Amino acid sequence: MNQIWSRSQGHLIALLATTLVVVVGGYSLGEHAMLLFFVVPVVAAWSGGLRAGLFGSAISAVVGPYFFMDHTGLVLAKDNQMRILTYLAVGVFMSWLVESLHVARRRLEDRQERLEREVTVRIAMEKALQDADRRKDEFLATLSHELRNPLTPLSYALQIWSPVNDDRGEMQKLKAVMDRQVHQMTRLIDDLMDVSRITRGKIHLQKQRVDLSTLISGAVEAVGPLVQARGHQLTVTVPSMPSFVNGDVARLTQVFANILHNAVKYTGRNGAIGLVAANQGERAVVTIKDNGPGIPSNMLSIIFEVFSQVDQTLDRCHGGLGIGLMLVKRLVEVHGGSVEARSDGLGKGSEFIVILPLADAETDDQHDAVVTKLATSIPCHRILVVDDVQVSAEILASMLRSIGQETSLATDGLTAIEWARENKPDVVFLDIAMPGMDGYEVARRLRACSELKGLRLVALTGYGQEEDRRKAYEAGLDHHMTKPASFEAVQEFLLTVPVRREHGATGHRT
Repeated sequence: MNQIWSRSQGHLIALLATTLVVVVGGYSLGEHAMLLFFVVPVVAAWSGGLRAGLFGSAISAVVGPYFFMDHTGLVLAKDNQMRILTYLAVGVFMSWLVESLHVARRRLEDRQERLEREVTVRIAMEKALQDADRRKDEFLATLSHELRNPLTPLSYALQIWSPVNDDRGEMQKLKAVMDRQVHQMTRLIDDLMDVSRITRGKIHLQKQRVDLSTLISGAVEAVGPLVQARGHQLTVTVPSMPSFVNGDVARLTQVFANILHNAVKYTGRNGAIGLVAANQGERAVVTIKDNGPGIPSNMLSIIFEVFSQVDQTLDRCHGGLGIGLMLVKRLVEVHGGSVEARSDGLGKGSEFIVILPLADAETDDQHDAVVTKLATSIPCHRILVVDDVQVSAEILASMLRSIGQETSLATDGLTAIEWARENKPDVVFLDIAMPGMDGYEVARRLRACSELKGLRLVALTGYGQEEDRRKAYEAGLDHHMTKPASFEAVQEFLLTVPVRREHGATGHRT
């Protein structure tokens, strides 16, 4: 539209310029008025381009001779004919020259606009790089601080180990301190490795159909001790009917545990934290809300970025590396979902909303039928559950007893080995991260017992990476399950265990 108007404007200006030259030239220049007609193609071409300039040249060549040259009818004298042809040639050349200048000017303007845009983008990129570099420096300083925190008590414990060597009670306290600090360092390093794997696209997911309530239960169990220690009131609301999603159990549990851990950690003592899960169409929506310090509005847009932290104070009373929410965002996205943070400002609490696609609902009846079939077809086995978290061991034992299994418990490695030697179980569900003697060492010692030939060892742990599986198999474990394992997976495994004897499902606790 602009081009059409520009061309029309150029033709109109050519007509007006020609008329003006006729009027002005007739009064002032006489026969020399033809020289003014050279202005017409220049003005027309400048306004409307080459075509307007050619039009101006043509109309001037027709009108000029009629008013300012000798002619007989429509025939000009030969010398005037040459003047008109020269005029036309010069008019065409001037129109082309003006159009070329126009094109050059437009190109220069376009180039200037591109340069201005590039400068704007470059400035924005430089600012983003500066911000990222600043956050990286802050992260490295934080990492150094967080790694030194567990190293300090470890160093002190080692320094006083010899003086208290004869005091068994003090040695046990020092050992407990060292165990906790090593676990803390392991957690920090695991988070760093997760960030590395995710940013390089190397993360491996083991997706399965899992009830959302199972994921939330595992996350709540993970933060339970911290909730109690800080005196918070945690309320959990889940749908009355199962809400199934397709995902990696360990990773999705980690998502909700990370958000809950942040809420518990940052909310002042005796705070209130609420978790509500609901179905909205084809999506599962989990909202975690607290009445903690809130999030500044300028942090809401970058809180999920790597190296970003809300707590930038020197004391950093809450600790942590500040990469938990980055992991949350990436893990939710690789499951096809999204996560959002909201806050009305400082002192007004925060809210995190996780959205995940629901699994196909038409398989629910088939799923229930499979569970029923499994529960009625599993023979009785003698099973030992080994877990230092007593509540987890008791829940799994109750589940196993509900399907007719003879189940016993042990909460430490030495007790588990002694009980297994005496009672010769068919299956041992073995936690890995236990204080004192970990699950790998327990597995190696059980495999060394000749009287336990045929024993099936199952790693039931929160560590679910390929490296963890490799270590489990190298230690002699037969199977690896990631917490919280679905009851269906446990039943399916038990179907593969051969029956070695008849047991009464009486079960007892060690």
